[in-house]
Formats: sequence, C-alpha cells, structure tokens
Amino acid sequence: FSTARLVRPTIRVQRMASGFYLPPLPTGGRITRSIDTARGVVTANPQKPDLGRLPSDPFGTVEFRDGRVVTTADGKDAEILSSLNGQVNWEAMNSDASLTATGIWRGETVQLDLSSAKPLVLFAGGAAPVTLSFKAAPATFSFDGTASMSDNAYLDGQAKFVAPSLRRVLEWSQAGLAPGAAIGAVSVASKVNASAGRAKFENTTVTLNNNPGMGALDFSFAEGRPVIAGTLAFDTLDLRSFLSAFTPVAPTGEAGPGDIDTSFADRINLDL
Repeated sequence: FSTARLVRPTIRVQRMASGFYLPPLPTGGRITRSIDTARGVVTANPQKPDLGRLPSDPFGTVEFRDGRVVTTADGKDAEILSSLNGQVNWEAMNSDASLTATGIWRGETVQLDLSSAKPLVLFAGGAAPVTLSFKAAPATFSFDGTASMSDNAYLDGQAKFVAPSLRRVLEWSQAGLAPGAAIGAVSVASKVNASAGRAKFENTTVTLNNNPGMGALDFSFAEGRPVIAGTLAFDTLDLRSFLSAFTPVAPTGEAGPGDIDTSFADRINLDL
C-alpha cells in the first residue's frame, strides 16, 4: 500500500526492560522479515553494518485518527494516551522514517515528533541516529543523537529540557513529590549518555528560577531509589526559591512558607 488510514485504533504497549513503553514487534509479514534480515546484517558487523544488504521493500504512509494507547495493569487495560492523531512516513524499509503525533496525556495536549535515518537498523538492535521532540504546556524535551533498542539499550547525544514551572512538572509527572510554593522556569541542556538504570549528563547548563549554573550530573538507581551525584557551579543560587518547590504552601495570611517537607529526601540519594 502507499497510504493507509486507521480510525479509532487501539495501540497496546508493554514496559520493556529499558523502562520504555513500546508496542510488541510484529510477528509476521513484510516488517518482521525485514527486521530479521536487518538483525543478521547488524550481527555481522555491529559497529558498521552493511546498509546495502538491508531490504528495500516499499512501505508507505500510515495515518491514524482518534486513537488511544493502552497497557495492561493487574489484568486490566490502563489508558496511557487518548485522542491520538498523526502519521508515520516510511517510504521503504531501507529509507528514513518519521512519526508525528498529538494526543492527550494526563490531561495535557502533547506533541511528539520522532525521526531516524536508519529505522530498520534501530528495530534490529543496532545503533542509529534519532531526533526526538516532545512538546506540552508543562514542559518540552528534545534529543538529537544516537540510540539503540537492543537488550543493552542506550541514548547518546544532545538533550534539552525546558519547563516554565517546576511545581507544575512535579504535579503532572506524578513523581510522588508533594510540590509546595510555585517556582520559576527550569531549563537543562546537556550532552547525555543513558542506559538502563543510569544516565550521565556532561557539559550541562542549568537554569533554576533565573539562577544559571553549569557542571555534570550522574543519575542511577540503587535498591529502587534514585541516586543523584555531580557538580554544579552557580554564580548565585536562591536556595529558598529552589527548596520552596518541596515546601508546603503557606496558609492564607502567613508571610512565608511552612516547614520544608523532608520526605522527598527519603526517595532519593543526593550528592552535589
């Protein structure tokens, strides 16, 4: 086919070992055969696969309207995304591909743009260039670099995160941290290398509520608890403003914030 239109599709995803939610790979047909062939090409030379041996079967454009994304939790469907609209453009198995989609996630409209020059290599477990852009009112995120979807999945490239309000992001992300007083914009731009359970940020520039800084950070998980280590240098840093994100909002009529909620310290190990 050259163009296919899907109306009200339901896309089922599952949590992978890498932590990402992805749909299962097809078990038959042209795509499966192409991925199997590409996997052999990648296995023969993981560092520099012979792209000339990749299948060149045509694919086309897939449009989808008013769809939803669900996963299974406790034997029941749990909706992750609704009002899903967009399209996939993939002219041939050995060509570049792109995905553009919009939907509603946790009550906010989100837009995702994803593209790769070697999508078949990526699906086969090899490393391939990836460009990603995620936009929503609470936050935006972009990545431009290399990714792998193998058993040892990783990301390596430049990333940028911007949020007009840390408090709003904490609420929207449902991170389990009780946000307190409002805090201003947060932005992070960095060279990032991430794999399952760990992410390193180098040459990082950070702005917390108009307080610029730079340095390096290392995120990892130990016994189910996030561990954050690194060095950040600020010319000035308003600690009161930053800590207010974890401070209960002051009752009406009181001038300052309440006591700092230190329960968030039980959820992370922090060494800066």
